[in-house]
Amino acid sequence: MGNLKKGYYIHFDARKTPGVAKKIDMQINEFRKSLDITEINIVAEEVPLLRRLRRLLPGGAIERDYNRALEEMDNPDYIYVRRTTADKRYIDFFRTIKKRWPKCKILIEIFTYPYDRDEFLRPMTWPYYFKEKYQREKLAEYVDRYITYSEDEVLFGVPTIRTGNGILVDNAKLPQLRGKEDDAVHLIAVAFMQKHHGYERLIKGLYEYYQKGNKRKAICHLVGDGPEKQGYQKLVQKYRLEENVIFYPVLLGEALDKVYEQGDIALSSLGFYKDKLNRENSLKVREYMAKGFPIITVCKVNGIDETYPFVCQLPNNATPVEIETILKFYDDLCRKYPRSEMQTAIRNYARKTVDMPIVMKEIIDFVKV
Repeated sequence: MGNLKKGYYIHFDARKTPGVAKKIDMQINEFRKSLDITEINIVAEEVPLLRRLRRLLPGGAIERDYNRALEEMDNPDYIYVRRTTADKRYIDFFRTIKKRWPKCKILIEIFTYPYDRDEFLRPMTWPYYFKEKYQREKLAEYVDRYITYSEDEVLFGVPTIRTGNGILVDNAKLPQLRGKEDDAVHLIAVAFMQKHHGYERLIKGLYEYYQKGNKRKAICHLVGDGPEKQGYQKLVQKYRLEENVIFYPVLLGEALDKVYEQGDIALSSLGFYKDKLNRENSLKVREYMAKGFPIITVCKVNGIDETYPFVCQLPNNATPVEIETILKFYDDLCRKYPRSEMQTAIRNYARKTVDMPIVMKEIIDFVKV
């Protein structure tokens, strides 16, 4: 690789999630345009139950293969880390890197912030919260920059590089526009359905919409699985909305493309209020933009200008969604833009704001200096 700066992209078995695996590939490919980078996956060791329980104790730590990772490294100029829970061995890992290679720049990506409520509320994870709170303060001695999607200029005593999720816009297939046979509006959401998706708000909103006597069809296509899906299905049955909310399993490739071709508007998460979040930065929203969809969200979307006309922001609370608001938003857009022109305008905006080369530029520039 000649005189290119050499580094490592480190994560902790993050490729188990398809969306994260795709993001890792995009980030690594962007690094490789001007830097030498090698991926290292640090996995947790398989240990007996008793040792796993010891991890929960104040002095315990997850047994990960840090030694193998250190053996793979050869005088790095930088390492880019997708963060995981901080414990003693995690801190020791970065201490060792700085001791062996003092000039190595350490960058840690905090892909969600704040993350305490999201990660540590479950019965088997809350004991890690106290270790995380104690240990992460020590990272300031070793970390050169945190990468954050928030507006924070400093996190845990370390300067940040503020960026956002990115996507390779031109790799996203544009849905073929279908001819409209009626005035129905089709909403689409592709997600691993968790509490923060909040689609119960949409289902309740559809129920109220039809209870008022409205006849115009609003149809929602929910693609994917997840712990909340069964609850959504029961709610749809309760309100007899089977014709208005259509569920799909996890879909990929052509099967997913066919569903996208039915959509007019894409849905972001509607339940961010549950995690006290007020900014939207999901990879899925970037994908919707790359595919040319107007978006329904409940938060300001990172990277999108206030004057951007193709996003409708609903209240970030538990109230049922007002379907009339969504229909008016879409109708107003259609009066201003032919559908093909709307699709092209959204995709072009995505190229300027959320394309991977754009969101990675400041990170790569910092490494190269």
